Amino acid sequence: MTKVRWVLCGVSLILMISLLAAFGGDETTAPNADTFTMRRMKPPPVPPVPPRPGSCHVTGDVFRQGETLSVLLERHGMDAREIHTLSGALAEVVSPRKIRAGSTVSLFRNIDDRRIVRMEINVAPDRQVFVSREPDGWFAGETDLALFHRINSGRGAVTESLWNDARKVEIPPEVILDMADVFGWQVDFTSGLRKGDQFDVFYSSKIVRDGGELAGDILAARFINEGSAFYAFRYELPDGRIDYFDRDGNSMRRSFLKTPLRYRYISSGYSNSRYHPILKINRPHHGIDYAAPKGTPVSALGDGVVVYCGRKGGYGKYIQIKHGDSYETCYGHLSGYGKGIRKGVKVSQGQVVGFVGSTGLSTGPHLDFRVKYRGQFINPNTVKSEPAEPVPELVRENYQAVCDAWIAQLDS
Repeated sequence: MTKVRWVLCGVSLILMISLLAAFGGDETTAPNADTFTMRRMKPPPVPPVPPRPGSCHVTGDVFRQGETLSVLLERHGMDAREIHTLSGALAEVVSPRKIRAGSTVSLFRNIDDRRIVRMEINVAPDRQVFVSREPDGWFAGETDLALFHRINSGRGAVTESLWNDARKVEIPPEVILDMADVFGWQVDFTSGLRKGDQFDVFYSSKIVRDGGELAGDILAARFINEGSAFYAFRYELPDGRIDYFDRDGNSMRRSFLKTPLRYRYISSGYSNSRYHPILKINRPHHGIDYAAPKGTPVSALGDGVVVYCGRKGGYGKYIQIKHGDSYETCYGHLSGYGKGIRKGVKVSQGQVVGFVGSTGLSTGPHLDFRVKYRGQFINPNTVKSEPAEPVPELVRENYQAVCDAWIAQLDS
């Protein structure tokens, strides 16, 4: 069973540091044993006060299948000009196009003239967005619907697969995938797991008004793979960026992802002679085949430029990306390409560039992934990947305090 470890002194320290570090800004002081990093920030705009009870009539509604915000508001008598200005304000907090069917709506009408003065939309179990009529126009904002937050944890060992074994100890699916992403540069979750590997993770969660619980971010985790222990800790940097670092303050990220798919399994490895199931001959296979359902997103291994995007013989729909002067990555048998992907486009690490398919000489849905080094195919597993920037020296003592508190919990 998943344990709810109420982290005592260690997490108290972590929460105190997190609260102190939460103030964004432009002035910093180096932390020491008696001080923590503090930054100034401009106060946020004051949100409008909801209408007083009795001053408005409230109508409830639900977004219907295929219904847009404009159509819903038209049903309630709002004219096109007001819909346009309201939608523009709301777009600052959520795209009206991303509001799903079934989302509940509350419309507040002025009792005197029946005009809509406020709208509230529950876009997720833990999130409500609103737009309110003010003297100088519409104002939008959002509300966290969580009743309270807590820290959960899960611990287990690999006997079948990370997915199955983590689910046995009730770690939520999204946390399992996040864990595979966080350790994705250190551990090959597609082919490198061994029976007896261990995992331990702390993650935040929200208890929402309907009694449900929503998993949040991984706060700290440990993964032991073939006897080697890897640690990861979530930390906010002075510039407001949040990333994961190891126990020495080095970034968990590298210049290249370990694999182009999110935690999947490999059906065929790198080989200089593999029997081709369609051509019925032995031929080199200078890549790795990742079996996955059709439509599974394929991510760029690293930052680069698309140098080829289109059909290419037996590869079917194919993408080739150049990374700096030496490396190129190749993605074959795709069913389609990511939004905006074409020759000459710059892509970033992890960006979706295509989708798993079975085009070209293929017996079923999979990704044919290859790597070139200075024009020659190499085993993708041998790619050298440099780490991203570590925790800055300015906050290294602060980070170490967070790190040490979590290690005491993970190793207990």
